[in-house]
Amino acid sequence: MRNRARLVDAATEVFHEVGAAAPLDLVAVRAGVGRGTLYRHFPDRAALVVAVYARQVDLLDELAARTPPTDLLPTLIRTIARNQVELPGLHTVVRGAQDGTRLLDDVERRTRTLLTAAVAAARDHHRLAPDVGVDDLLLLIAMVEGVIATASADQAPERVARAVELTLRGLGCAPPRPMTVDPDQVSPQAAALAQATAALVAYDLPAETVLDGSPRASLLELGTVDGTPFGLWALTEGTVTDVEQDEVFVVLAGRGTLTVEDPAATVALEPGMVCRLQAGARTNWNVSEPIRKLYMSGRYGPPED
Repeated sequence: MRNRARLVDAATEVFHEVGAAAPLDLVAVRAGVGRGTLYRHFPDRAALVVAVYARQVDLLDELAARTPPTDLLPTLIRTIARNQVELPGLHTVVRGAQDGTRLLDDVERRTRTLLTAAVAAARDHHRLAPDVGVDDLLLLIAMVEGVIATASADQAPERVARAVELTLRGLGCAPPRPMTVDPDQVSPQAAALAQATAALVAYDLPAETVLDGSPRASLLELGTVDGTPFGLWALTEGTVTDVEQDEVFVVLAGRGTLTVEDPAATVALEPGMVCRLQAGARTNWNVSEPIRKLYMSGRYGPPED
């Protein structure tokens, strides 16, 4: 068990410094054990990554035990987001494995248990909107992965911190405290992730939806979470109208305004802004600087025939 613990600690350091694709021999060397010992404990990369995740949940359990109930929910969310920034790409490794979903079952069950207790404590102290549940928090965690994947290594800490604080505020949590992440401690792997998702694909907007200017839209689908698609969507300067899908999004870049017809509301679009739209809502997007957002919702792109 002592060698296993040393391997997990070493893997956490190596994945942070080199990235999730780091040679496993580096982990064995850092732990001071041979390759045979490594593979006896962890037959493949996915198994090692899951052990790193499990250790993070152990630390979350310890953190929860010493955190006042009024602060538990925002403290857990900020810590999980910080872990995502400092160890990017781990989730992709496990999900890409043949047994990925099964391997994560225990980690996801324990995480859900922690968040369920945090939601209950927040509600007891009137620190959470009544319609917010654990699934909404898991959606936030999934969206943080998307923010990290589209940001450079030096941008990721600030953008994730901003998105998390705005979301916590929108969920009705306690007044925010800054979530700090040292940019020097962010893995350079984040830059490679940004390059991997940079290719937005343009599509034509229906002429009847363009109210002003010559805006152009583009899209990059990144994947799904529990069957719900998420990805990047961009719109250049101009004004367009739309009928929305049920959606949550965070603005990554650009500026403008979003007007909802019923109930009437106008919000500013700026980096870090988080918004939820209901299916059927009629909106006007007035873009002054090209907008780029990470969305999680229904279908995007050109209308279907």
